[in-house]
Amino acid sequence: MFKIQFIRSITLRTTKKEECERYYGGPWGLIPVDSTPERALFRGTDSGHHILQLLKANDTGLDKICLAVDTKDEVLGAAQAVEAAGYEILSVAAELASMGGGFGFTTVDPDGNKIEISCDVTKHELIEDKPELLERISHMLLNSPSMKPMLAFYVDLLGFTISDTYENDCMVFLRCNELHHCIVIGEAPVAGIQHIAFDVPNYDALMCGVGRLRKIGIDPLWGVGRHGPGGNIFAYFADPNGYVVEITCELLQPSDDYEPQAWKRCAENGDIWGSAGAPSDEIKKLWLGDREGFSLQYTESSD
Repeated sequence: MFKIQFIRSITLRTTKKEECERYYGGPWGLIPVDSTPERALFRGTDSGHHILQLLKANDTGLDKICLAVDTKDEVLGAAQAVEAAGYEILSVAAELASMGGGFGFTTVDPDGNKIEISCDVTKHELIEDKPELLERISHMLLNSPSMKPMLAFYVDLLGFTISDTYENDCMVFLRCNELHHCIVIGEAPVAGIQHIAFDVPNYDALMCGVGRLRKIGIDPLWGVGRHGPGGNIFAYFADPNGYVVEITCELLQPSDDYEPQAWKRCAENGDIWGSAGAPSDEIKKLWLGDREGFSLQYTESSD
């Protein structure tokens, strides 16, 4: 038996490693952990060793999602279940050589996304005096052309629970802990990242993040608003490579008797406040992974 606890970290390939490194370790509000010419790691104010890794590459894309379990026995149980279900094991359960260490294995989901399941990764001390910075990964939305196989992998095999859906299952919100969603699967023609969301403790911290970015000339691509499914407050931006990144807080914590709803796909449910306006054409392109020609212009100074 095993229980996925949360998204430990996400690794992205980037053609703009140095620029993205300055962005995430500066105005975006993450804390650098380590940097080499080939990669950069960042933590939040939570205790996790790192929540984001950037890999210098000749292309852009999702390299790996790391999911946390509590024990080595759970890692071994997950590996056995994944292999028995017929999924490829890219690396067997073993001590991890990556920075932060731990014990884990790597597989691939039906869309080809690399998935690491691990435990015992090194932790940091909590940072409690910087509430305006980002705490942890809240959730991520994966575009998928293969909804049914992806749901079979994450729900039937890995044990995620469906919290809510948009009508006709065009978007399915999955949880693995007390929060409304950790991974969201959205129907799309091409697999990839739709967005990555980073959690802050409250609305004040979210608005401080928005203000920090606006001071250097970066306005939200969508937001500030409040979603219907999940009920979280949101502000969407883009990083220098064109990945959509969200600052969020106040994600719903469903009760034990919570019944999933099929939400209508409409502007009113995308933003129940009505404060954010309609998503721009630019963010719609980026959500679908069309980052060609995107350029993020800002002053690179918060003074």
